[in-house]
Amino acid sequence: MFCIANRHARKFRKNPKLLDHLEKALGKSTDLFKSDSLKSTHQFLKLIKEKEASKLLVCGGDGTLHHTINSLINIWQDQPLPKLMIVPAGTMNVAFKSLWPKKKKNAVFKDLLNERGITATRQLILLRINSTYGFIGAIGGFSKFIEQYARKPDPNPLRAIRMITMQTAQNIMNTRHQETMFSHFLASVVVDGVPLKSEKYRTVSAACISHIGFGFHFFPDAQQNLEQLGAFILSGSSLGMVKKIVPLFMGKKSNGRDFLQIPFRTMHVDTLKPLRLMMDGELLETSNHFEFTIGPTLEFIT
Repeated sequence: MFCIANRHARKFRKNPKLLDHLEKALGKSTDLFKSDSLKSTHQFLKLIKEKEASKLLVCGGDGTLHHTINSLINIWQDQPLPKLMIVPAGTMNVAFKSLWPKKKKNAVFKDLLNERGITATRQLILLRINSTYGFIGAIGGFSKFIEQYARKPDPNPLRAIRMITMQTAQNIMNTRHQETMFSHFLASVVVDGVPLKSEKYRTVSAACISHIGFGFHFFPDAQQNLEQLGAFILSGSSLGMVKKIVPLFMGKKSNGRDFLQIPFRTMHVDTLKPLRLMMDGELLETSNHFEFTIGPTLEFIT
C-alpha cells in the first residue's frame, strides 16, 4: 500500500510529530511519501503507477485530495484508478465529512495508529468541470466567497464562520458588500438540454457530494446514485437563500423563485464576462464557458 501526506496540511503544521507517529503506525508494509509540492506529488504518483498501486491513502485536506485525484486521472488515463482512503488532516475536510458524516476525523487517525483494518468500500462519481475533476465546483458568489476567504494567510474554520455570519447579516440588510460578493452576472444555463429562463445569476454551482461544510447540505441530489450530480443555482436575491437557511442546513430540497436545487447529468454555462472557477476550495482558471459533467467513479476505502 502507498500513502501520500501533505506536510503543509493544517493538522501536520500544528503537530509535526503526528507525521512520525503515522509513519511508525503504517510500518514497512506502506510506502509513505511526505509531499511538499504539487510537482513532487505528481512524481510520486507516476512512480506508484509503475508499481501498479491498487490502494492509496491520502493524508491532507480538500485541496490535497483535489490535486491528488486530478494527477491520478491524468497519469492513469483510462486504466482503473487505485482505491482511495481519506485521512483528514486539512482545514475543512468537506469531502471526508460528506462521505462519512458520522465519523470523527480523529477516529481515522486512531484507527491507523492502532493498526485497525479498514476494508469496506463505497463508490462515488466525481464532478468534472471543463478539464478539472473534484467534489464541489462553482462560479459567481461561492467562488468569490472562497477568494475572499483565502486572502489572509492560514485561513481557518473560525474565519469562515465569521464570514458566513457577516454575509448572512449583510444579505438581510441588503448591503453594498453583499451585492459585490453575490453580484449578478449574465449567462445562459442549459441543464440536461433544457435552457433555464433566467439570464441573470448570482452563483451556479454543482457537486457530487451533498455537504459543503458546517452542516450545510446545498446539494441533496448528490450522492443519491452513480448517474447524477446535484446543482445549486442562485438567480434572484441572495436574501431568498437566507430565508431557506434551515432547510439548506438539514439537507431538505427547497426550490423557490430565487434558487434551484436540481439533479443533472450535464450542465452548460456560457457567461458574458469571464468568471473564476472554484473547485474544492481551489481557485482555478477564468473562462466564459463551463461544462459540468459526470466524471469517473472512484472507490473509497472506509
